[in-house]
Amino acid sequence: FGTWLIPLLVGLGVWRHLVRGIRLRYESPLWSIVFPLGMYCAASHALGGALGVRWLVTLGRDGTWVAFAVWLAVFAAMVTSLLRAGAGPAGAGPAGAGPAGASGPGGAG
Repeated sequence: FGTWLIPLLVGLGVWRHLVRGIRLRYESPLWSIVFPLGMYCAASHALGGALGVRWLVTLGRDGTWVAFAVWLAVFAAMVTSLLRAGAGPAGAGPAGAGPAGASGPGGAG
């Protein structure tokens, strides 16, 4: 049942990033792709083994490596994003926040 979603997801990704020109960057919702992909592959492997369908076992086994590669890519993008966020100017905090003890507009200085 879930197999028909794979071309749909690939097509939506092409439409979003190539047609619409949205830059591919780390976003936390990317993790919502990683888990279902891994579970789809694990379930395909188990179902193929239970039913004795060799091509389904192969699909699940090989797909697990694809899912692992996707996990690594999303994890690397997350780490890179976190490192870039932490590499801002010294003393920079959240937007509008200054050094500790400094008062903002209208505050007692």
